Amino acid sequence: MGIKRSEICYDKVEGLDFEGTFFIKPEYFQDDDFVGFVFGYVSNRKFYFASWKRDEQTYWESTPFQAYATSGVLLKLVNSQTGPGTMLRNSLWNDASIQGQTKLLWQDRARKGWEFNTAYRWKLLHRPEIGLIRFRLFRGSVLEADSGNLFDYTIKGGRMGVYCFSQALITWSNLVYRCNAMSIHVSKNLLVQTPPFILNRQTRSRRRSDMFVYLSVLLLLISADFTATQDLRRYGDLRDWYLDSAFVPNREAKPVRTKPAERGDFLTADCDGYYGTIYAELVLVRNLLSKCTGCSRNLTYLVPGEDECYPGLCHEGVGCDLRDDGENEQAYCQQCPIGYDGDGRVCAKRNACREGSCAARVECAAAEEYPYFRCGPCPAGYEGDGRSCGKIDRCIENPCFEGVDCEWMEMDPYYRCGSCPPGYSGDGSECQKIDRCIENPCFEGVDCQWSDQDPYFQCGDCPSGYEGEGRTCRKIDICAKRPCFDGVDCAWKANPPYYQCASCPVGFEGDGITCTKIDVCSRGPCFEGVDCIWTEKDPHYNCGSCPPGFSGDGLKCQKIDRCIENPCFEGVDCQWSEKDPYYQCGDCPSGYEGDGRTCQKIDICVKGPCFDGVVCAWKADSPYYLCASCPLVFEGDGITCTKIDVCAKGPCFAGVDCTWTENDPHYQCGACPPGFSGNGKNCTKLDTCSKDPCFPTVLCQWSAVSPHYQCGPCPSGYTGNGQACTKLNTCEPSPCYPGIQCSWSDSPPNFQCEPCPPGYEGDGVYCSRNPCLQNSCFSGVSCRKMASDPFFACGSCPTGLAGNGMLCGTDLDSDGYPDEGLNCADPKCSKDNCLRQPNSGQEDSDGNGVGDACENDVDSDGITNGVDNCPYVSNEDQSDRDKDNIGDVCDNCVVVSNTEQMDLDKDGVGDACDPDIDGDGFSNHLDNCKLQYNPNQEDYDWDGVGDVCDNCPKIANRDQKDTDTDQIGDVCDTDEDFDEDGLQDNRDNCPKVANVNQCDSDGDGIGDACDDDQDNDGVLNEADNCPLVANVDQTDLNKTIACIHFAFKFSSLSEDGKGDCCENDFDGDAVPDWVDNCPANRNIMASDFRNFTTVALDPKETAQDDPHWEILNDGAEIFQKFNSDPGLAVGRHKLEGVDFEGTFFIAPDPNDVVPDDDFVGFVFGYDHHIKGGQLGVYCFSQAMIKWSNLVYRCNETNPANL
Repeated sequence: MGIKRSEICYDKVEGLDFEGTFFIKPEYFQDDDFVGFVFGYVSNRKFYFASWKRDEQTYWESTPFQAYATSGVLLKLVNSQTGPGTMLRNSLWNDASIQGQTKLLWQDRARKGWEFNTAYRWKLLHRPEIGLIRFRLFRGSVLEADSGNLFDYTIKGGRMGVYCFSQALITWSNLVYRCNAMSIHVSKNLLVQTPPFILNRQTRSRRRSDMFVYLSVLLLLISADFTATQDLRRYGDLRDWYLDSAFVPNREAKPVRTKPAERGDFLTADCDGYYGTIYAELVLVRNLLSKCTGCSRNLTYLVPGEDECYPGLCHEGVGCDLRDDGENEQAYCQQCPIGYDGDGRVCAKRNACREGSCAARVECAAAEEYPYFRCGPCPAGYEGDGRSCGKIDRCIENPCFEGVDCEWMEMDPYYRCGSCPPGYSGDGSECQKIDRCIENPCFEGVDCQWSDQDPYFQCGDCPSGYEGEGRTCRKIDICAKRPCFDGVDCAWKANPPYYQCASCPVGFEGDGITCTKIDVCSRGPCFEGVDCIWTEKDPHYNCGSCPPGFSGDGLKCQKIDRCIENPCFEGVDCQWSEKDPYYQCGDCPSGYEGDGRTCQKIDICVKGPCFDGVVCAWKADSPYYLCASCPLVFEGDGITCTKIDVCAKGPCFAGVDCTWTENDPHYQCGACPPGFSGNGKNCTKLDTCSKDPCFPTVLCQWSAVSPHYQCGPCPSGYTGNGQACTKLNTCEPSPCYPGIQCSWSDSPPNFQCEPCPPGYEGDGVYCSRNPCLQNSCFSGVSCRKMASDPFFACGSCPTGLAGNGMLCGTDLDSDGYPDEGLNCADPKCSKDNCLRQPNSGQEDSDGNGVGDACENDVDSDGITNGVDNCPYVSNEDQSDRDKDNIGDVCDNCVVVSNTEQMDLDKDGVGDACDPDIDGDGFSNHLDNCKLQYNPNQEDYDWDGVGDVCDNCPKIANRDQKDTDTDQIGDVCDTDEDFDEDGLQDNRDNCPKVANVNQCDSDGDGIGDACDDDQDNDGVLNEADNCPLVANVDQTDLNKTIACIHFAFKFSSLSEDGKGDCCENDFDGDAVPDWVDNCPANRNIMASDFRNFTTVALDPKETAQDDPHWEILNDGAEIFQKFNSDPGLAVGRHKLEGVDFEGTFFIAPDPNDVVPDDDFVGFVFGYDHHIKGGQLGVYCFSQAMIKWSNLVYRCNETNPANL
């Protein structure tokens, strides 16, 4: 039986010198794979090993990834997350490191492979307490390879053993290890564990271990107190080494195990080049131990006697036992090897050929290997391994023509085809149609097609106009039935109706089948109004006489045109008339009268239509006369004339009298008005302001009243009548802030106050304290005035510095804590507990003053963070019952594997084993939203999905199908988004105004972005001094009253525009504005990524795992440990205008031999339409990333220097 795991008893070796020789013989073909050894073996997931490949090669199993090995020797660390399996198998083959599996420590640059029939000796030095590893390889005395000093601290010691992969006939000999500088050849207990992993089973067709990785670990353990005879004899021949389907090296017999090896059937003293040296050493030690007690290091070799199991006593491959008969010990040989008969000292080969050993007609011969016979090849027409043979069934490949039978036959090609189907000819494998159509058996023009029935063709229908069966066709004769009109000829045609009639007889019309009498007169062939009479002769009608006024033959008639003789008065229109004399004249021309044939002028002047004395002349147009101009001093149209009144047109200066005269210009002007000078027609003002009669700067204007000028008001700050002005004393009493000097000014309000005192701000009339003016903050740090003590707040220190804003010191790792402590009580002034690695949370689990981020062993349990399965909780035993790499003491699901450690409801029980994941009181199998808290279990549409997680809460959709992944189910997805803010209109609280954050301060369902009264206090936003906090009374105690000085009114207000209830907390979220990251959004107070969403950007691929995010410092720090597929960690807050800053730090991955060089970054505007959105971080194929001191602030203000 194989040794069970629970039966293994061993000690671990720490400081170690390990050496040995290996030798490889060629098989019937020369293989080229792996040989080596292991050390520091802790488990089948964790050990060191040296491996040597003869030739470069790609592994033939490409799943789960394509592994490639070059020739040469290398050292690796196995630290597998998965343990035995295909992933570890391919990782062992692959040269390079594989994340989560192996790490390449060293590879010989010579890339030189091993050779057959050559002894190689290795020497290994391992000092785990300082992490030192040194490996050397010799061929004889020639140094083949030297790793130099390597350092790795992962494994603190363990067991040793040998290693092979897909390579047979390997001998490891003269194995020696030393601990604490003491040389010893064998240990107190020599036990062997079941091979730690078998990755694939060996197939029956191959004897070597080329289809699996086989790693056997000899438990060569040390004890410094050898006394008397230990139970060494039971293990002296290594016969408890358990092999499962593994090749057993033996010089003559090379069996394939079908069951675990039993005691005595493995190695003996006669193994020669295999394990003879080890056996001899075991015999020597047993003899020494049986002869002495309290053995020293200087032992003498004793020649074995007959009572000893000396080399050669038993047949090669047979074990030897010492048995005590009560008086003496006697050496006994065990049973002969499998396949041999005898007493153990003499063994002869067994002939295993029996009837039925091989298939019928197959020759059987003896063989050295199990089952000790060999079958010849199968007979012709059969295939198999000789023990069983089956017919070579080529018929399953359908080699014959479709529908043709296939029969097996013994001769190549091992099948026979039947006859071709009817209508085909050929050998049955290939058949062709019998084509009779090439003989044109059908009537001309008839289609011929192949048929599977005799005569193997078929004719189509006869051509149009023919009838028959297709092979013979004849014309269809319809004319015999006289289908045409009497006397009309009939002719045959090919198309239906297969005849054609000629034209109808003269005087008839129709299609030749039916003809009717032609009624030509009905078509109106004669001139309009002329009678038509039918006749039998062509054209079958006669026309009567033309109408009066016309001439012609009745078919055509033309008007009788007398106008060409010009019978009318010149210029008068002549038109045809049907009455004699067949024309008519129009009206006489303008100015004439008559019948059109004769016309005379109309004489109006004889009636005297013009003004007395005015000449009258005839004209052609109405009124047929024209009067000349009116006489002098008169005006009019000549018919009517009136006396001209020139004064009515105002030819004189305004206000000057005008008198009519008979002489041209028929008027005379009087004198100019007072204050003017001129001739009465033209008058100008007297220039009285040219002498500057008014006070300087006072406006002077002309006046009609003596002295003909007027002064304006005195300037600002003066009093008087405009001609004389004196200064006002505006500084009495002083309108300025107490202690501020007042001086007169010529600008309103005609006084000027000096600047406010130091530390105050204002216009001098009103001054208020402003500590920011006293330079309270660090240079370059913004200062904000506050309404309460200390009346100011400093912003963040500049990049590269840290502190409270008043005091700032160097911060090399940009995590928000200074490298040296600052003299202030604010925690931000504390010295950074980890100077070179950002840790904005300053976590210090063991309280030793050194931050967790830069401690190799945070929990002080002696296990470094990189390998500690509970880095923050001490657990020296590293117990991990569910094998999820999370120690039991910190695992939120101790017996259920859950590497992610997700705990939605934060109850300390991981989601993987929590019966109520969201903590709403409903167990997962009953909860209609098991991942969202909903104690009411509301489900409006009764589809089994709760409203809080239903992507269509008003329309039933149990499948929750969402094709475009916009978090709105297909059954209610309209894709209507008017404002393009990423929110569907029927889910947007401001469908016409983009508002990604959906803020709704008063909870009335209308977003702040489109709500006229955001706090619902009845005061509209533009008039509300607290628009986000309800305050009906609008109380604002720091508002002052207007002041009045003298006759001039002016005011100075201290009002800051904020009501008392929002003075220091604008959004009413109970977080003061100076520490609130979003003072106008009550849903966001601080930067927090704890409630984040993982976005896998390569969710269907398996090249790498998805990122694993760890959130620290209350959501202000994110850590991602693994080399991963591209992914995002996106926070839940949606912001519009934003300032986003943070620090990232990348530590080298301890699993990488070559430092990685891939992607790290951040994201913003994460939304369907980028008008704002969520923030987060990004990585792709890069491990050990920390994003620290993450800060985001709402900010809608555009930069001044934009």
